Amino acid sequence: MSAPKCPDCDGKGYRIAEDGGAGTLVRCGWRHFIAEDDPPAPEPTAPATPAPAGMCAACWEAREQWVAAGSPEPGPRLCPECSTRAAEAGKLRAALAARPALLAAAGVPRRYYAVEFIPPATWPADARAPDLTVDKWEGDPWSVLLHGPTGSGKSYLAAELLWRAFVRAAERRLERLTGPRCAECSDSGWRLSPGLWARPSEAADRMQRCDCAKVAKPRRGVFIRASQVAGVLYSKDPAALARWSELIDAPLLVVDDVGRGHDGGAWAAVGELISARYDAMAPTVATSNQGLRELAEAGDSAIADRLTAGIVAAVAGESQRTLRPPPAPAPAPTGKAGRLLRLRPGSGR
Repeated sequence: MSAPKCPDCDGKGYRIAEDGGAGTLVRCGWRHFIAEDDPPAPEPTAPATPAPAGMCAACWEAREQWVAAGSPEPGPRLCPECSTRAAEAGKLRAALAARPALLAAAGVPRRYYAVEFIPPATWPADARAPDLTVDKWEGDPWSVLLHGPTGSGKSYLAAELLWRAFVRAAERRLERLTGPRCAECSDSGWRLSPGLWARPSEAADRMQRCDCAKVAKPRRGVFIRASQVAGVLYSKDPAALARWSELIDAPLLVVDDVGRGHDGGAWAAVGELISARYDAMAPTVATSNQGLRELAEAGDSAIADRLTAGIVAAVAGESQRTLRPPPAPAPAPTGKAGRLLRLRPGSGR
């Protein structure tokens, strides 16, 4: 259904002046906003001609923004807003080119990012939904449990999922920064409710968040060993409170080796963390040598119950860790003619 027409101008945008202007047309004071089912407005195109002197090279045609005198940017000068957007886009491109640095900052052990990631021939999938492989997961359902024998590559895959989550968020943000400005809010993040008419004095009461505002700055996830969770939760160090908040609020959390080294209340701490993430439906990846049944029997059944609501994928195969070959045996002593010598015990020879 189309939006209602303006009662003053019938949607034309102009009306007869009210001050006796002898039929003079003036701009209508009402503002029309496109309804949700109306066709989208055409996106603004890049300026075909250079910006006039003193105007922003990026947005001068759409917004007529002026550049402050003495702007330090080399080449075409930008207004403060466009300069900030360009700087943020540059930082995102640098982060996307530095996978090891980002994973190290997230807490991933070096052995999981120091080598190039080689995708498995067959990605693990949930037996309840074989088409839902782990590489297709983007946070819905809320969790992924990777379980399997030691050395099968569970933590290696979890580190890759953490990286891919950041890449998706960064690419969406880059598209927002470098693409055309939003036709509905001009990237301000606020617009009037679709399909409404509003006088300028009423606009503030009818504002709502624009969809483009949901494309926020990407944040890296967090990787933590399950055996370290208790030390964070029960620590009296003030810094531990900030660390606990980071675990709760991380855009993606990897809890590695659930069920290993859980002494001294560690099961309760891991359960508290998993429950908090579950309540918020915050994307979470867990790895374990045990399946759901073993986790429920060995520790907190609530952990297994909450992880059941997500993807449960078995990582099969033998250990992928490369072992050093055993040293070659020392050659047996020989005599002058190359004959093997038989040493008598205690003979010294």
